[in-house]
Amino acid sequence: MSTRSNIAIENRNGSITSLYCHYDGYLSNNGKILAEHYSDPKKVRELFSGNGFRSLTTDPKDLDRYEGADDRREYNNEFNFIDCNDPLFIEYVYLYKNETWYVSESLAVDTAKGYKERQFYHTKFQPLDEALEKIASMYEVA
Repeated sequence: MSTRSNIAIENRNGSITSLYCHYDGYLSNNGKILAEHYSDPKKVRELFSGNGFRSLTTDPKDLDRYEGADDRREYNNEFNFIDCNDPLFIEYVYLYKNETWYVSESLAVDTAKGYKERQFYHTKFQPLDEALEKIASMYEVA
């Protein structure tokens, strides 16, 4: 089983470049790695210098990048980007803009009277550091 994620950057013109990451997309792995090892804009640019990858590493030179073109995508803007991410298959979306990391999580609501019993959606982006603080406080031992 994998926790899939898309890791993206907002370009100067407002367009979005997105890379697919197949494994370990959850906050305590990809979120933590991005926050702790990809705060330098130069290193972030290195991350986006190639295709998507199987698993995020602390150094972009160590990434096991995919060969195909389906794992790197371009979008016109942030709304178009999030609208094209299927929340059933992409559990976490990370976005780097204005030198800050943000995260959106896939959640679901029950829809008893709908054609489908459950609808999936992505939350609004929140600063990654706030999301990491929230999960850290959930696991603190009193």
